[in-house]
Amino acid sequence: MSTDVVVTGPDHGGLAAWRATRRALARVGAHARRSTPSRPIDDPLEALVVGGGAHVHPVLFGEPAEHPIRAYDTGRDAHELTLLRRARRARVLGICRGMQLATVARGGSLYQDVWRVLGRRPPRRTIFAARRVRVAPDSRLAELLGVTELRVNSLHSQALREWPSDVRPVAWDEDGVVQAVESERFLGVQWHPEYLARDPKHRALFRWVAQG
Repeated sequence: MSTDVVVTGPDHGGLAAWRATRRALARVGAHARRSTPSRPIDDPLEALVVGGGAHVHPVLFGEPAEHPIRAYDTGRDAHELTLLRRARRARVLGICRGMQLATVARGGSLYQDVWRVLGRRPPRRTIFAARRVRVAPDSRLAELLGVTELRVNSLHSQALREWPSDVRPVAWDEDGVVQAVESERFLGVQWHPEYLARDPKHRALFRWVAQG
């Protein structure tokens, strides 16, 4: 019997990411169900994918917002925080914003614009694998990927700044920005593997979460 994986998203838009995630999960034998703020799922959670999208609102880590209000989706923040609380015993894959929110939910914080902090222009925003990432050799992520270096896409400006003691950073880009974290039943990546899932390395992330 296939694992039932809940995949989060916004009420408006986000369909390309949803369809790509659904296809990626289907390729590893899992069944995806979409959950948005207006379409909550109350069933017990077997596995959860917290998807990418709008910025995480800084009020969640005690800072004033630096971006226009349209950059945030506080309804989605609240919805996904509820799901994360319910998913304590389920496997959780956080994608981009999802990695950030799940880490903030555990007490972490974010750079609101990491490229401004670094004093450099942001990399080209693309769904294609254009950035090099190095992975800690002794991490679960390296075991799943089968490599300690790979190329990923980049669609973010927020990034992890602080993380709790039970969350371990396990991948970094060429600027030293954290690109992946893991804990016992949580794996978060800053990139969007759903758009790269034809590659077995990226598909392995969905296989991991589908194991429930």
